[in-house]
Amino acid sequence: MLIDFVLRKKRTSLDQFIALEIKQNLNVASCIRGMMKDACKVWLVRSSEDDLRSVWSLGIHPTIDRASLDDCIKNYALEFDVELAKNCITSHKIQGTNLSYTLF
Repeated sequence: MLIDFVLRKKRTSLDQFIALEIKQNLNVASCIRGMMKDACKVWLVRSSEDDLRSVWSLGIHPTIDRASLDDCIKNYALEFDVELAKNCITSHKIQGTNLSYTLF
């Protein structure tokens, strides 16, 4: 399995990393589903020789209203049995486009 980006925070242990998976899709539900699927795959290999402190998913998709996006995230979190902290989910419109990014 290949992780899109592996990051290390400054002044932390040299063997602790943060995984970042990126998805882009013109269908919001497909984008969120792909993000959840990637997060699950990364957590499965989390106990490898590299210490992943956390896994983040970044999705770029068309802008929809926040309630619909929250419902989509909630439904796929239930489907994939992913527990997401409310304060770790953010979504913002990308200025000058009809796209948004979502991060969890």
